[in-house]
Amino acid sequence: MAKAKYGGGIQDLRGAIAGQVHSRNTFGNYVRQKVSPVQPRSARQQEIRSNVAELSQRYSTQLSDTQLEAWRQAAASNTVRDVFGDTMTLTGINLYVKLNSVRALVNLAPLDDPPAPEELQTPLANLTWSGTALSVNFSNVSPTQYLAVWLTKPLPPGRAFVQQELRLLELIPGTATSPVDITGAYEMRFGTISPGSKIWLSARTVSPRGWQSQPVVDSERT
Repeated sequence: MAKAKYGGGIQDLRGAIAGQVHSRNTFGNYVRQKVSPVQPRSARQQEIRSNVAELSQRYSTQLSDTQLEAWRQAAASNTVRDVFGDTMTLTGINLYVKLNSVRALVNLAPLDDPPAPEELQTPLANLTWSGTALSVNFSNVSPTQYLAVWLTKPLPPGRAFVQQELRLLELIPGTATSPVDITGAYEMRFGTISPGSKIWLSARTVSPRGWQSQPVVDSERT
């Protein structure tokens, strides 16, 4: 589904419609043919899909009317940014699944009442490659929080637009000692790290209640 922004015509258009993908890069808006990728059905992908399905069902069948209204009110009070950078409001189920999906990944039970919002500090995080090991250096993460790290597969060094390539690798406890060696987890997910490539990192601080900070982005040549 494409997302359009109107104003004296269409000011911007993002997403897929009628077999075309609309997006924007450094040189402006562009259109390309939509290609449906092969679904790898990895263990992590299936885990996340299962969590979303279970949480959606739980929201629809187990919460009381009072709880449902509380999630709607919480969503209305905690806006997010869309692909255009504009403010948008989530639905109650959107916010419920968003927060509880994070809790599920660290084996915490779902919250059926919306938690108070938290302002989390953006972490300091970067990748390092020693020639044999890939590590994440980080700070500015409380011991009670987590560092959620998204990584790309090894990409050509000249590749600049990588957002769609980022995949959640793991949530690192804030109590972990920096740097954290993620070589094993990375190669299990993406395969052997090849020399002469570039790996991109996006990291956020995550609270046990599911709230997330703004991301920090870094990359490393292998």
